[in-house]
Amino acid sequence: MKRSLLQICLATAIVADGSASAQTAAVNPQRPTRTVNSVESGIRIKTEAARLDALLEHALRRHRQELNPVVDDATFVRRAYLSIIGRIPSLKETEAFLDDPAEDKRHKLCDNLLDSPGRTSHFANWWFDILRVRSRNSRLSGEPFAHWIRESVQEDKPYDEFVHEMLTAKGPAHQPGNGATGHLLRDINMPHDSMANTVRIFLGTRLECAQCHNHPTDTWTQMDFYGMAAFFGGLRYRDDEALMRLRGAREKLRNADDRTRNNARRLTQSLTYGLTGSGTGAERLPKDYAYDDARPREAVTANTIFGANIRLKKTTSSERRRKTRAARKAGKPVDTGIDSRTAMAEWLVSKKNPMFTKMIVNRMWNRTFGRGLVEPIDDW
Repeated sequence: MKRSLLQICLATAIVADGSASAQTAAVNPQRPTRTVNSVESGIRIKTEAARLDALLEHALRRHRQELNPVVDDATFVRRAYLSIIGRIPSLKETEAFLDDPAEDKRHKLCDNLLDSPGRTSHFANWWFDILRVRSRNSRLSGEPFAHWIRESVQEDKPYDEFVHEMLTAKGPAHQPGNGATGHLLRDINMPHDSMANTVRIFLGTRLECAQCHNHPTDTWTQMDFYGMAAFFGGLRYRDDEALMRLRGAREKLRNADDRTRNNARRLTQSLTYGLTGSGTGAERLPKDYAYDDARPREAVTANTIFGANIRLKKTTSSERRRKTRAARKAGKPVDTGIDSRTAMAEWLVSKKNPMFTKMIVNRMWNRTFGRGLVEPIDDW
């Protein structure tokens, strides 16, 4: 079963059933489109919370430690607001909670906060930090990427779809609804960095030290690094269709002054940022490669570092020529890739991947309780 962003949040939030009442105005662009109770029943949430409690109590007994006492209402209301929506409660909100005689008021408060626009804002900001969102990246605005993340949280997008879309996004960066391109464009013209950051963020595995040599303290080799980098082989950071439409502009500006040409060039660059290339599944080793298993500049085929092996489609030179001729005849960009980006994305989010689920649980545990089950959280 696919786990949505809200379900992941609920997995570590100890909440129970209760009506979800509006805390702010009904019309709010960040209000979650689904409520807590529409995602998981109160009985299911209580059951999952009891399982977590039992596991924690067992571990504490094993280490001969005592449970912390249950906090009072004043402490709880402050912690709940800070954890779920990222701010302290107002005086009015605090007094309303403290004066409520209901036995299940803590459960209702958690439901109400999770159903509020504040959860979208706070959870989206958390993802902004993890995915290193910037307001401007070179001449590219970061707002489309931020907007896409915020909408994904608001819509409670399944987590595997959230990650898959970022790894397979194509086309213009500023095209409406195409903000997912922002993940790979964050490291524009640096596909090796994109791969290393992707593996660290979503699989808790640090490969960056193996880019220049075998990892000094881990099992990863430089060959492992380039085998993973090959999934992004052939990736281009331009929208080729936009470039084709603007091809005649340079000729028209041939006799313009330097200032006009420079302004036109900057505008063209901004308009043509995007992602092209489905992935060739191949990458060349660096010229200073010094190990016995291959020669410098030798082509490496995409290969995963753990989990299931990926079988990439194979294309012959005649098939690549045919695709090139067909694209040029149709006036479309040439892409002779074998869709290795999609293959990598499907491997990464697969249930058979040993790290994908573990990693997000560890991040959510760290977010909820202040420390991951494994630390550092992105170096499993």
